[in-house]
Amino acid sequence: MGAYTNYYVDPLSGNDTTGDGSVSTPWQTANYALGTAITRDTTNGDQINIKDSATDSSLSSYDITSTYGAPTASAPLIIRGYTTSANDGGVGVLDGGGGRLFNTAADFVSLRDMRLTNGGSVEIVKADNNWHVMNCQFDNTTGIALDLDDDGVVINCYFKDISGTGVYGGNRLTVRDCTFENDGGGKEFAYAVNPAGATGWHHVEGCLFDLSGASIGVLNSATYLSIRNNSFYSSSGAVSGFGVTGSSSHRSVICINNLVEGFGTGIRLRSWEAVSYGHNAAYNNGTNYDIAADKIDDLGDNEALGSTPFTNAGSNDFTPLDVGNVLGGSHPTS
Repeated sequence: MGAYTNYYVDPLSGNDTTGDGSVSTPWQTANYALGTAITRDTTNGDQINIKDSATDSSLSSYDITSTYGAPTASAPLIIRGYTTSANDGGVGVLDGGGGRLFNTAADFVSLRDMRLTNGGSVEIVKADNNWHVMNCQFDNTTGIALDLDDDGVVINCYFKDISGTGVYGGNRLTVRDCTFENDGGGKEFAYAVNPAGATGWHHVEGCLFDLSGASIGVLNSATYLSIRNNSFYSSSGAVSGFGVTGSSSHRSVICINNLVEGFGTGIRLRSWEAVSYGHNAAYNNGTNYDIAADKIDDLGDNEALGSTPFTNAGSNDFTPLDVGNVLGGSHPTS
């Protein structure tokens, strides 16, 4: 794969009539770029750069394959924010106007450096296979923020003000280094992450869950699920919600090196199959651990702490403290 073709959209100063998609003469809307202007580069793929100048509200339940075409592994579609030049870290904004931004069967799409907001009661993004989502923010929906099918990858993203599910995924979902926050905006996650596929390992690793109320951090509904090095915190204080919970059907689970504080139940595992479990630390949960699973690989060292493992969770400092065996026996995320 060579260099993809760059196109530019400036929601504030661009023009869909006189623009040519260049950085100096950009279009105004992503809808025009995807739906009318671009002839897909079938060899190397395309990158549509969305300037951080204003909000683009032009997309509505957009199906990429209907106009742009079908991206491939060698010729993907990238939608990325910018400020003055491509890949400079600027954050473009797409607003769903109370509905879906994308509802598409397109594969091999990447979202980077974007804010995707205002999905109403449905998904902000409902996508298919092999989507890569990096350095993005999802907010303001009562539905699902990001609904991916198979082989989705979500890295270093921020989810807030969501009362449905943050990330819902099909087979082989990976969610790493993300933050899920109930931020006081009137919406609390039902589930921050719900990996639901039946084949291949799913990974939820290195994430921070700052929750409240009855929110659940990770719903263990996937058949193969690795939950490692996450920090789970609820401000509800041992009243309700779960850090990790799952069903009683057959599951293969790895649950290692997690910190969990303030939930009705910290970690609840009901797997009937192989479970690798250990080096977790829990504090101030109504029930710290509720484990009725076949621990095939029982690593031990699951601590009930006498004080918080976080420096100052109330002020959003989740740096782990050296309490119990937190820094000695496990290596959770900060």
